[in-house]
Order: sequence, then structure tokens, then C-alpha cells
Amino acid sequence: RYAFMNKSQFLNLTRRKEAGKVNRHRHHSYIILQALADELDVRSGLRPIRVSKITDPGAKGFWEDLRDSSGRTLRLRRISNPKDPAIKGIHTLLCKRFTEDTADTLETIQTDSADRDVAYFVIQEKGGDPGKVLALINVYVLPLGTGKLQLFIGYVATEHTEEGKGLAARLYRAACLFFMRRAEVMAREAFAIVGEMVETVEEFFLRIGGCRRVYVEMPNGMIIEIIYMQPPVDFDKKTGKPLTKPVPEHLMIRLVDYGAELTVADILEIVWSIYESYFFDEEDFESAEAYRRHCDFIIGMFEDFKKSLPDTSAKVFMMNHTIRTGMARELELSGGKLIEVKT
Repeated sequence: RYAFMNKSQFLNLTRRKEAGKVNRHRHHSYIILQALADELDVRSGLRPIRVSKITDPGAKGFWEDLRDSSGRTLRLRRISNPKDPAIKGIHTLLCKRFTEDTADTLETIQTDSADRDVAYFVIQEKGGDPGKVLALINVYVLPLGTGKLQLFIGYVATEHTEEGKGLAARLYRAACLFFMRRAEVMAREAFAIVGEMVETVEEFFLRIGGCRRVYVEMPNGMIIEIIYMQPPVDFDKKTGKPLTKPVPEHLMIRLVDYGAELTVADILEIVWSIYESYFFDEEDFESAEAYRRHCDFIIGMFEDFKKSLPDTSAKVFMMNHTIRTGMARELELSGGKLIEVKT
């Protein structure tokens, strides 16, 4: 049927076919995110009682009122104004739940809150202290070199007294809808949900979002967890040197299409995209030399990460605790080994 086409017509037809495949993958990713959000709506156990006229969680001015099991009224909202009283509440909660080396500075939170591709969602008691935050999630929609998008989870934090009440699940729902809306606006496929996490939250993100730790097969047959280091969260503005230390974390990934395979090339794209988000602006430093030193430090971290991985043909595994335990036993019987990162 292509016999009467010239080369240009044939190439145009081929491009349209490929574009159709991309569009199908893109829309499929939105459907999956909506389904995940619907599931989290049920899991959180919080009952929506009122929502703002702006129903898009990615838009400024979005909020929803929720009723918890005790009858208390809570408000979930996106913080997009750097002068919002909740900004200090976000910083206070992060400092309470994270170490100095991993909690963002107040200045970073203020700057990021105004970015359309960054979201801070908080839950507060309605009518209570506007600077008091009960729970929060901070996420970034980041582009990959492939043209797809990832949702990077910066922080999830809940006051000790509010744990187990469904707040984090409700916030995660808002983050998924934010990811879906941004992907739709940019006409990109939503590819992955990614977080840098410690052991204590692994089970939570596996349970509500399907995020799993990532391992690769080395040439010697050993299976190792990828060695991921969180970049410093603050740098000296005069010298460009880090003021905090890199911290080992577990990189946890959920491909939006849960049945898809992850490759070493995908991991490199994902991690570079995350590391890029840690770059400060040049105007944040007192000299071009300080800015260059800051950039060189993060680029050096990525180069070290790259060297720790085998070639791009290596097999990649995304595993929960049960699967890891089983694989470790099998490897031990055959003289192999499974090595994990300690955080």
C-alpha cells in the first residue's frame, strides 16, 4: 500500500505512526495516575467535605477541607506564596523530622514554593494556627532527556501525633494529581515516581505507591543496590563549597506503567534529572568562581554515581523486602551475594 508514496510521504506517515504510539503511552500514563489517586482517596480515610472553585491541585489557590475520624476539620492546600505563614511551619516540621544535612533551608523552601513545577502540599487544622503544619509533601516534576517526566518526592513529613491517620496518603494523592496535570499541560508521558528515602519510610511508599528499591547485576554475578548519595542541601555563597554533607539514601522508583522494565540508561536519566534540581542559581553566589565550584561538586557526584554502575546492558531489579530476602537466599546457595546500601 506504500507503492505510490514518495520518500517524503512515507517518512511523514512513519512519523505520524510513531507520534500515535507516543500519544497512547502518554494518555495511558494519565489514566494510571488517576486510578492511583482514586485508590489513595479511599485509603486515606479522610472524607472530603468542601473543595475550592479551583479543583486542579496543580493550580494556585487550590484547597480542600477534610473530615477525619475524630470529626476534626482539616484543610489540605498547596503553598505557592513565599510569604505564606505555613512556609515557616514547613521548615519547622522538616527540621523536626530530618537531620540538618537533609532538611531544606527556609530560603530554598521560599524559592521553590513559587515554582510552577514544584509543589508543597500541607495539611493544617482549619481555623487553627496558620503557621502550624501537621503534615506535608514536597514534590518536583522533572524532565528526563528522553522527553518523559518524573515526579521526584523531595520530602514527606508528619507530626508524630498525626501518624497513622491517613494524612500522608491524602497528600500523596494530591501529588499524583499534580503530576498528572503538569504532564497533561506539557503533553509529556508521566514515566516514573521517584524518591530518595531511608528504611523507616520504605514500607509506607511501597504500600501506598508501589515504589521499590533498585538493584543491578554486576559482571561478577553479584546483585548490588545502586549507591545513591543525596547532594548537599546548602552551599557557602562566598566559596561555593558545600555546607552540608552528601547523605546515602535508598533510591526508590515506581514506573507509572507498573509492568514496564527499568534500564541502567533510565536510572542515569532519572538521577541526573534529580541532581540537576540541586543546582542553585548563579546569582545565589558572590562570584562566578564560587558558582563553578558548586556546579563542579554536584557534577562530580554524578560522575561517581555513573562509575558505580555496570554498562547499560546490565539487568535491573526493583525489589521489595520479601523479594530481596528470597533472592539473597538463592544467590547464597549458588555462591553469589546481594549487597544493600546502609542509610
